[in-house]
Amino acid sequence: MFDENTPIVTYGPWSQNEYAMFERRCPKCGRLVKADETSNVSEVSGMSLFLPREKEDPLSNATCSRCGRIRMMFLGWTSAAEEEGTI
Repeated sequence: MFDENTPIVTYGPWSQNEYAMFERRCPKCGRLVKADETSNVSEVSGMSLFLPREKEDPLSNATCSRCGRIRMMFLGWTSAAEEEGTI
């Protein structure tokens, strides 16, 4: 999914030391961005195969010096036990 050169930012923990990871690059121009102190993960709530919720636009969570407010790409979840020393 990504290598050791991928600039990431982590948010959490939410439950059982789980952290959400985002790529710290602008999806429009590829520049490194300044991540917000916190990030909202509401886009994962309410998702269901049986009763899908109408998807809302995700909130921005970083600022690009060229493009302004953007949403960093979500990479996945990790835990402190899996990635000890990297968070």
